[in-house]
Amino acid sequence: MGLLACTMALPIGCGGSDTGSGSGGSTSASTSESTSSAGGSSGNGGSTSASTTTSASTTTSASTTTSATTSASTTTSTSSTSTSVTSSTSTGGVQCPPADPGEPNDSVGQAYSVGMLTCKDTDVHAMHGTIAGSTDVDWFFYEGQDAIGCLVNPTLNVNSTTGPLQVCSYFFCTEGTAAVTCPAGTMNDKDPFGDPGCCGAANSNYTVTLDCNGTNNGSASVYLRVTDPTSSAVCTDYDLTFHF
Repeated sequence: MGLLACTMALPIGCGGSDTGSGSGGSTSASTSESTSSAGGSSGNGGSTSASTTTSASTTTSASTTTSATTSASTTTSTSSTSTSVTSSTSTGGVQCPPADPGEPNDSVGQAYSVGMLTCKDTDVHAMHGTIAGSTDVDWFFYEGQDAIGCLVNPTLNVNSTTGPLQVCSYFFCTEGTAAVTCPAGTMNDKDPFGDPGCCGAANSNYTVTLDCNGTNNGSASVYLRVTDPTSSAVCTDYDLTFHF
């Protein structure tokens, strides 16, 4: 009834959208991320406008980086160790291929013993040796045995094709006092104990006349020495033969 009466009595002046009771008004509301509200007119002509905007922005950024690097390096180095043993070594450290027996025999006290030899000329001993250098010395030793029916005539020879060797023989009589006569081409000498002897060059065969003064027993201890007197001597090979 109210709507009809308004239409009939007032053909102009009633209208609007979203109408309500009262003399008239409009309400419009819009809400988004930003909220806004605006109103219509009251009956006495006033207007009310309200606008509310709420903006909230929250940004959270979290970044965590973990970097771990472990480097381990282990190096093991093993040096090989190498050992060379020869039978002839000089005091200067020169090493030569295995050659002569009895090393070290670099002094009269270290002389290599070859045992006993009789005074028979057929009782000959031979050996091969090497002189490592000018400071190297080879000493040998034997017991010469005198006997009835043979002549004591100590003879020795050293042959070498690689160096000018020298060979010496020294005598200590079992009984009496040793006296020697050195042949031509050799020279008289004495060993560290003071025993007499003779020295000759390589590639020569020489015989020593031995007298054991004060006795008829010509038995004696005989020491032989082989050296290379040249300063450049290195690994000089030789062959030594001797009899009593």
